[in-house]
Formats: sequence, structure tokens, C-alpha cells
Amino acid sequence: MEGFDYSRLDSRIERDAYKKRASTPYYYKFRAAKRWILISAIAVLTGFVAVFMTVCTRRLSELRFEWISPAFRSQGVNGSNQVLEAFLRNLLFAVSFAVLGYAIASREVMSHGGGLTKVKALLNGIKVPKAVRATTLLCKIFGTTFTVISGLPAGKLAPLIHCGAIVGGGLSQGKTLKCCNGRKYKFSIVGRRDFRNDREKRGFVTMGTAAGVASAFGAPIGTFFSSTLYIVCNCPISTNLFMY
Repeated sequence: MEGFDYSRLDSRIERDAYKKRASTPYYYKFRAAKRWILISAIAVLTGFVAVFMTVCTRRLSELRFEWISPAFRSQGVNGSNQVLEAFLRNLLFAVSFAVLGYAIASREVMSHGGGLTKVKALLNGIKVPKAVRATTLLCKIFGTTFTVISGLPAGKLAPLIHCGAIVGGGLSQGKTLKCCNGRKYKFSIVGRRDFRNDREKRGFVTMGTAAGVASAFGAPIGTFFSSTLYIVCNCPISTNLFMY
């Protein structure tokens, strides 16, 4: 099982690069500003994911009510036909969306389940393949939405935490994405030398996880304590301050 390397590099090449960057005007100020911008973007996008899932769930619930309501307005004997027709309509609606959610989640194995255990393993130094990929995020969003609306015993709380971790890891690294046609497109929004290492990635994933907890439970202050105590206990003090 492969793990992350959180230790800092200590070589002549790294020390020379550090001195060169330190002599660049406003380099570290620009890097700090970029960090704050990324943290704000992670919080906003995680909140957008939570709002999107909530709006879709409510809209699909309204569609379910509109689909079942005509059964009660039809004519029947002592209301038995109306109840049976409403039951069958509700059953068809639930089974259809349950199958659709399963089909979407099956596209990416890492989108199965709540995802909280994967995030905990990731933040404690274990490399979990494809745990913070964009494909996992899309399958997580739509799979969770369809599963919840189908009436299965599942919720949006743990998946939102996983979605926040994916947003944090994706925005901070900006690595290669694979499109549907099999071609790969590279893009970078943070630069190649700023935050592309295991130590920085864990910090941004932690901040995304905190944003996911805040979006799921609506408790920004409690997010800081829960993320610190229950998710990752060995983060640097600076990461905890940024997360707060």
C-alpha cells in the first residue's frame, strides 16, 4: 500500500531553488494571496455543490408529487383503485431513480458509499486511487441525488464531505483530466511549483473537507473542531488556521 510523503525536501537543488524564489520580488506575498483565493474558491464551489444537490432533490420531489397526484383524482370504488395506482406510480418512480443512481455510481468505483472513510484514509497518509478525481465528483453528485430521491436509506451528509475533499484536491492540483473520447487535456490554475506536493495537497483537501462539513450540517464553527479532531489530527497549525 502506497502512502504520501509529507516531509520537506532537503537537498542542494531545493535549497538553491528556495533562495532563488526568495530573491524574487513579491513571490511569497503573491503565493499567500493565491492560497487565500484558492481557499475562497473551494468554499464557494463546495457550497454550490450542496445547493445544486438540494435544489435537484427538491425539484425531483415535486415531480414525484405531480406524478402521484393524478392517481387520487381518478375515479374508483371506495378509493381502493386510487391507492393502488398511487402505490404503483410511487414504486415505479423510486425503482427508476434507484436504478439510474446505481448506473451512474457504477461508472466510478470510488463514488460508492458515503466516502468519509476514503477521505480519512487520504488525509492520514494513504494513497486512495481516484478518490479526488473529477469523474468521482460528478458520479457522486448525481448518484447521491438520484439515490436520495428514490427513497433508499441514504443521505447527502457524508457524500457532501467527500465532494468538498474532491473540490479541494482538484483546485489545488489542477492535474490532467480524461475526456469522454479518451483524449487527455492538461490544465493548471495554480502553477506547477506552488502547491503540487503531498503536503500542500493534504492541506487543501482538509480545507475542502471542512467546507463539506459546513455545507452538510450548516455549522461553520463546528466544522473546525470536527475536521481537526475526527478527520485529521496531525495537520500543521497554519492549516488549522486557514481551515478556520
